[in-house]
Amino acid sequence: MNFKKTAVILLLPLMLLCFSLKALCAQNNELFDEQLEASGANELFDVLTRDELELLEKLGLGEINFDSVFSPSLRSVTDLFMQIIRNEYKLPFEALGATAMCVVALAAVSQFVPDGIRTTKTLGLTAASITALSVVIPLSSCITRAVSAISLSSGFVTALIPVLAAIITAGGKPALALTYNSLSFAAAQVVSSLGNGVIRPVIQVVMSLSVISSVSQSADITKILEFAKKTAVFIMSLSATVFVTMLSLKGMLAASADTVAVRGIRFLIGNMIPVVGGAVSDAYQSIVGTLSLVKNTVGVFALAAVALINLPVITECVMWVLSLNMLALLGDIFSQSSLSSLFRAVSSAVVLLCVTVVLEMLVFLLSVGLVLVIGGSA
Repeated sequence: MNFKKTAVILLLPLMLLCFSLKALCAQNNELFDEQLEASGANELFDVLTRDELELLEKLGLGEINFDSVFSPSLRSVTDLFMQIIRNEYKLPFEALGATAMCVVALAAVSQFVPDGIRTTKTLGLTAASITALSVVIPLSSCITRAVSAISLSSGFVTALIPVLAAIITAGGKPALALTYNSLSFAAAQVVSSLGNGVIRPVIQVVMSLSVISSVSQSADITKILEFAKKTAVFIMSLSATVFVTMLSLKGMLAASADTVAVRGIRFLIGNMIPVVGGAVSDAYQSIVGTLSLVKNTVGVFALAAVALINLPVITECVMWVLSLNMLALLGDIFSQSSLSSLFRAVSSAVVLLCVTVVLEMLVFLLSVGLVLVIGGSA
């Protein structure tokens, strides 16, 4: 009998603690849902297109909450990436097959054409025109998709900035929110202008010059195109590095200032409010912790969304580069040097396009990731 009483006495506090923890978890979940709804994060779905929404749904991110963000596994990510590859390889490899047949046919025809300067130029012009049409026309859709991906990423980040800045501010870090808001908004505007006003005409000019270079033996501009590509990549890489460095340094300083302010607020609450000051301070810290979880949940969703906006286009660009290099190798095998130069020049243009999309994606990913890391460690 005494043993039963002792067991009841020992188990009663444990049972009360379990019920209290359950009630506290339910209260925190309710607070989390309220703060997430008030942040306006669900409106981010309106910015995305149907393709991105389908990819997010397959990844398990059909809605923004902790369970959906935490649920994706390595297998689901790998399956999604393999699906993107299966969707994006068709057009480049179809163009590869069609253009390869043109190269082989032109190589066969050249063996039966009599020697002569006029005949050689005519055949070269015909070969360049046919192969350019068989490659550039289907490639134009890739350029359009890349520009659209850059614009969509910029629009999504522009919609994300006030949402994430409001959550960070409510979580007691207004200086960090102001830093993220100003720098990220400037980056989004620059990237949007870059995609709409610079990338498309530059790529079109590079491809046009590539066709001219392959047709005209007196206008070899391969080195000029290579220099332009290296210069553009260097400028974009330097700009991305400067942006990330500024965001890191200013973010750390802002987070340090916010940490001092939050500790000062907790100290004042705990010492100036009689009797319940400590409880109010703990409640304030609980709210700040919940807002930090909301911020991380929205941030991880944003990282996934930005990646899924750009990964299909990057995959298609990689497939195009692989196809064009294989065509250049085929041209070398059949002694079609002008066609090989054309394929390599167009491949360089696609590489420039791919690098632009990759750097744009990394800038947005790093901006969100740095804010999450700095805000969480402060």
